[in-house]
Amino acid sequence: MNSTNSFYAYFMLILLICSCVSSEVLLEKGKYLSAIDHARRQLQKDPNNLAEFYILNQSLRLHQDKEQQKLTLRSFSTKEQEYKERLSTLYGLYSLFQEHSHYLNEESLNRFQRIKMDISDFEKSFYDYYLNVAEEHKSNYYSLKKKIYAQKSYNYYRKAKDLDFEYYFPQEDMQKMLSFAQEFIYVSIDPFEQEVSWHFQMHLSKKIGFRNFSFIKNQQTDCHVHIDCAFFNYEDHEDQSCESHEKEIEDGYTTHIDTSGKKIKTPKYRTVQATTYETTTTRRAQWNVEFHVKDISGACTKSIREHRFIREFEIETESYSGDEKALPSCYSEDIFPDELPDQDDIKTIFAQDILKYFEAHF
Repeated sequence: MNSTNSFYAYFMLILLICSCVSSEVLLEKGKYLSAIDHARRQLQKDPNNLAEFYILNQSLRLHQDKEQQKLTLRSFSTKEQEYKERLSTLYGLYSLFQEHSHYLNEESLNRFQRIKMDISDFEKSFYDYYLNVAEEHKSNYYSLKKKIYAQKSYNYYRKAKDLDFEYYFPQEDMQKMLSFAQEFIYVSIDPFEQEVSWHFQMHLSKKIGFRNFSFIKNQQTDCHVHIDCAFFNYEDHEDQSCESHEKEIEDGYTTHIDTSGKKIKTPKYRTVQATTYETTTTRRAQWNVEFHVKDISGACTKSIREHRFIREFEIETESYSGDEKALPSCYSEDIFPDELPDQDDIKTIFAQDILKYFEAHF
């Protein structure tokens, strides 16, 4: 038997072995989900196959024990994470038992009912956890009159409601916390930086989350944020590379008379040289901006910040010196070269950056 036939026989043997993997073997190897799937397919062919019926139920039980053991060994950073993980596991087990409900024995049916009860218990506990935290922050707000607690209280009420469980929900309390959580911020900008001021007034959202922005101070104002565009400068840096080129070109001709008396023209050549330059110019701009925060109502949740905005702009230009005739055919000098942004252009770009930063942090 040649090597090709030997390989073919070996390949067919592997296929035969793989096709003969049984539900029992999968169960013994701890591949419970594969064993469940294999046993279910066998039961669809022969509903009276008691061996497959036993393996399916045994695999369901062992898979459930394995998943719950994982949770027991895990450590959770927060109570919220624990509830989410446990419910996710229970939902997965419920779906698995539900899918095979036609093949469940008495023990598996009892386990299925227990899973349903556990889901109900954990959903209620999770819901109560969110409400309890919301109530705790609400109490802190009424005691300390700090809007940060009203904001946290509202967020936890919102989480409880978003669970969409069919329990009583204190909608009125959540709406009260939402009204108390509103923060009113008066924004003023360095009067010498008209571009920044214009950009803010044109593009700053009037409301982001709990924050309400205005360019007019009023009785509701909690915070006054003054934007001081303190220090602006830019500097250029050039990197240049060069390449030398040399070429022989025709430069007229000479004539002479050959032996037959015929006039012969012979080309003359001369060497021309040129150097090409590729220049990369980088303009690095920096603007230090200070955000001065004044707490007016005593309920301001913001703090003073300073941020350095940095941008780099780059252009490449080509030039040459020497004789144009020595230049390679691929060379093309920029007729309309790119230009670096000037100070006004850079400040316009920075105005956008400052607004994005402000909206993210204030």
